[in-house]
Amino acid sequence: MEKATSLEFLQAVYTNEGLPLFTRMRAAVACLPFEYPKLAFTAFIPEGGDFAQQLDRRLARIRETKLIEATPVSKVQHSPDELNLPQSVRRRV
Repeated sequence: MEKATSLEFLQAVYTNEGLPLFTRMRAAVACLPFEYPKLAFTAFIPEGGDFAQQLDRRLARIRETKLIEATPVSKVQHSPDELNLPQSVRRRV
């Protein structure tokens, strides 16, 4: 009798239609991490240094940026003649 790996054994279990569905599903779930790679991400830091140093530099740069405060503008109503609108638009205003 040929020895099978644990993965091959579980694959044989979940492909065996003679076994109960619950047993087959548990075997399939156990095989998932070995049959399909997990999704992951990798951060590429081109400037050198580790992630913490780069984050500190960017936070310092954000603190140095100048904040431009908006001043409120009062609502001024203009007549259509003051706005130099075309005649076709003046009728709708």
